[in-house]
Amino acid sequence: MRDGSGQVLEDLIADELALRVGTHRPVAPGTVVVTGAGALRASNNVRHIIHVAAVQGEPGAGFQPVRDIGWCVTNALVQATALAEADPAVRSILFPLLGTGMAGAAIRPTARTMVLATLDYLIQQPDTPLRVVSFLAYTEGERAVFTEVLRDLPVIPATESGR
Repeated sequence: MRDGSGQVLEDLIADELALRVGTHRPVAPGTVVVTGAGALRASNNVRHIIHVAAVQGEPGAGFQPVRDIGWCVTNALVQATALAEADPAVRSILFPLLGTGMAGAAIRPTARTMVLATLDYLIQQPDTPLRVVSFLAYTEGERAVFTEVLRDLPVIPATESGR
């Protein structure tokens, strides 16, 4: 909920996340927690938000990306698959560039790791009900990096299911 100037007055997603995490802080790298989508449900048809612990705080050093961003991607995809199996309306997932914000991970290797982890998961789980995996680029530079990473991938033959 926001006030007239756009300031957040009540953050339903943050409140739900805090409730679900409880006193188990800090959470282990790669931990996944699912919350509702708040106002994103009405504005963008988002059904769930899958939060994954892709950064960790270090006293005096601030936030750092976790060592294995690919593990974070895999854990989020496992959770998204479970949600899709329970709800036929869930068929996609959108990933931001994990760990590249406050934690400062390098964009190109992070994007590559995320794409490769996604491909590995989809190859290993050909029966997942997920049909679309997207990567969010906030800037034209990030979009260019994802385009380059995807262009440079080796060609992977389609499976018998046509994926």
